[in-house]
Amino acid sequence: MNEPEITSTSIQDQRRIAYHEAGHVVAAVRLKVPFMHVVVNGDTGSEVVVGVTPLDDKDSSESSEKMRHWQQFYAAGAASEELLFGNYIPHASSRDRREHDAYEKRSHAPRVDGWDQDIAATVAVLDRESVKFVARELKERGRLEEDQVYEILNCDPPW
Repeated sequence: MNEPEITSTSIQDQRRIAYHEAGHVVAAVRLKVPFMHVVVNGDTGSEVVVGVTPLDDKDSSESSEKMRHWQQFYAAGAASEELLFGNYIPHASSRDRREHDAYEKRSHAPRVDGWDQDIAATVAVLDRESVKFVARELKERGRLEEDQVYEILNCDPPW
């Protein structure tokens, strides 16, 4: 009797996932968007964990610039993929896009193509070397706390 084949995420997919998540946290550092930690686990899921967001507080009066930074944070995974691979995988960014679009709905001036605009804007705040460096550390460690990302990028945290 043949055993069922166990499939796992390919090395190329794991690399792309690490770059995607690294893009989020590099953008978070540059845009001053707080996060708790980032996890890359090829078979069980990867994510950047944030605490309370402006959308969690219905009475939030964040500036439109701060709200746009959150949108760019959510677009950063796709932006990182575009920067490093020339394109992004839409289904891999579907949760990010839903979060982004929730901010768009709260915007004072919603944009029809806000997702694409924010990917382009976020590519401008990312650089290949920073994303690659964070991704390499992330793949090696599996999890990075916010202060570790600031240390890796040689930046002072805002707190």
